[in-house]
Amino acid sequence: AFLTEAADDICYSVADIEDGYATSLLSLKEVETLLIPLARNPLKYKGNSKERIAELRKESFYTKMTENQKIEFLRGKSISNLIDSTIEVFLNNEENILNGTFNNELLLLTPFKSEVEKCKEEAKLKIYESNIKLKSEVTGITAIEGILTEFITTINNPNRPKSIRFSQLINYNQYSEISDYNKIVCLLDYICNTTDRKLVE
Repeated sequence: AFLTEAADDICYSVADIEDGYATSLLSLKEVETLLIPLARNPLKYKGNSKERIAELRKESFYTKMTENQKIEFLRGKSISNLIDSTIEVFLNNEENILNGTFNNELLLLTPFKSEVEKCKEEAKLKIYESNIKLKSEVTGITAIEGILTEFITTINNPNRPKSIRFSQLINYNQYSEISDYNKIVCLLDYICNTTDRKLVE
C-alpha cells in the first residue's frame, strides 16, 4: 500500500507537469523550474535548486536538445530519482512498515519532499483548475453519464429502436444469456477499463 501510494504520487507529480507543457498551460521554463530540482539529485549535484537549474541549462548535451527532448529527459530523470529515493526510504523503514508502526508517506521522507510538494501546488494552481482541464472533465463526465444511460436503458428496454441500434454497435448479443445484474457488472467493468478518449469516441 505504501509503495502503491508512492508510485501514484511519483507519476502524478511528474506526469501532470509534463501534461501541463503538452497542453500549453506551462512553459518550458516553468517545467524546468519544477523538474530540474528532481532530475538533478541534490545528493549528487551541489547547490540549491536555483543553482542546479542554472547548471543544467548550461550543460552542452542539454542545450543541444529540442524542447520536447528536454521535457522527456527531465521526466525520465525525475521519475528515476524519485523511485530510487523512495525505495531507499522503504527499505530503511521496512520493519516498521511490516509491523504496522510506520505512518508516513514514503515520498515525503525523501530529499525531494519540498520539490514534490511544489510540483503538486503548481499542478493544482495552473493545470487542475484551468479551463482546459475543467472542460475536459465536464466532457468526460458527460460521456460516462451518456454511456451509462444508454447501457441501462438498453438492458431495461431492449426492444426500443435506439436500444436495438445500440446493441448492434457494442455487440450486445454476446451478453444475452446472462442476468440483467451481471450485464450491469459487465457494463461497469467495461467503462472502468476504458480511457476517457475512447468513451468520448
